[in-house]
Amino acid sequence: MTDDSKCDMRLCQKFLLSKIEGLEKESAAKFEAIEEATRLNAEIVTKRFESVNEFRAAMNDLTKTFATAKEANILFDKLDENIKKQEEDINSLQLFRAELSGKASQSQANWALFIAIVGMLFGILHIVMALIK
Repeated sequence: MTDDSKCDMRLCQKFLLSKIEGLEKESAAKFEAIEEATRLNAEIVTKRFESVNEFRAAMNDLTKTFATAKEANILFDKLDENIKKQEEDINSLQLFRAELSGKASQSQANWALFIAIVGMLFGILHIVMALIK
């Protein structure tokens, strides 16, 4: 090998080593960027799952306060009973009112009868007095 060929080999070797070093640096930078992106995505996913877990906990707390179908049916039955009782009370009050109204009408009829009888008595008395004179 000649000096020129040794020189060319050294230049090629330096050139290749510098290219390899540049590729290694570029690969290392890309790898670091990938690691950073992966870490950020992991944080985002973790926060997302935390909010989902909070939502689940809130829904769990909410469902604990819901009435079961059995409890709701019991409450509806009690409401139906109360409505029926109130309807009965309303009917009895309407009947009582009608009776009071009837009594008032009977009272008025009795007064009218009394006045009519008194009027007839005065009329008969007037006729009797006219016949006596």
